[in-house]
Amino acid sequence: MYYDNKRLALSIFWLVLGVVLTGLCLVGKLDSSVYSGIGGVLIGIGICRLIVITRYRRDPGYKETVDTKINDERNRFLRMKSWSWTGYIIV
Repeated sequence: MYYDNKRLALSIFWLVLGVVLTGLCLVGKLDSSVYSGIGGVLIGIGICRLIVITRYRRDPGYKETVDTKINDERNRFLRMKSWSWTGYIIV
């Protein structure tokens, strides 16, 4: 199973961290608006990831599609080929 409970917990963590950062900026504990922006982005990431995880768990067709994309040998070969070229270019 690709989307396990650890990924769900991490998504909830990002959501809570974003709410905390935004709340601290609204209360006045953090002065910079950068933290409010980071909090908003983390809230968005947490919500998007929660939607994807719940869709994966509830929709069998979507689950099969994602599992096929992850476990397909052709995709694995392309990932390894891109990693090797990236490593070659960077080094």
